[in-house]
Amino acid sequence: MKRLSLRAQLTRPILLGIGIAALAAVFARSAEAAVTFLGGAAGDASSTNVTLWTRAVDIAAPTNTELMLEITTDEGFASGVRQLPGACIADSTKDHVCKLEVGGLKPNTVYYDRFVGPASELSNVGRVKTAPRPHVAPPAFRIQRR
Repeated sequence: MKRLSLRAQLTRPILLGIGIAALAAVFARSAEAAVTFLGGAAGDASSTNVTLWTRAVDIAAPTNTELMLEITTDEGFASGVRQLPGACIADSTKDHVCKLEVGGLKPNTVYYDRFVGPASELSNVGRVKTAPRPHVAPPAFRIQRR
């Protein structure tokens, strides 16, 4: 009986320490990564421009949030990443939506994009393809009657 009591006395402080450490880790992470990204979209693609959207909310302080955009042709974001700091603001009066037009892109090219929050939070990666280069004149068609 004494043995079980001794085991319980040793186990309680260990479990209490583990519980406190786990709580501290949860709260430290939530203070660090405050912005939550709620989806993204792309559209209005021309041969050199695309329009990108995302919704970014800081639950702890639901005010305007400045976001950076990263866009590249490399799916892994390892090279050729174009960073646009302060690219847009997730406006609290517009449901925390951030919308921007990105120009200077190459025609008929696949691009990968992601938004970055103030504490380096990352959105999901989006994929968009620019339109082909516009033709100068459409091909001529000729109808022959026999």
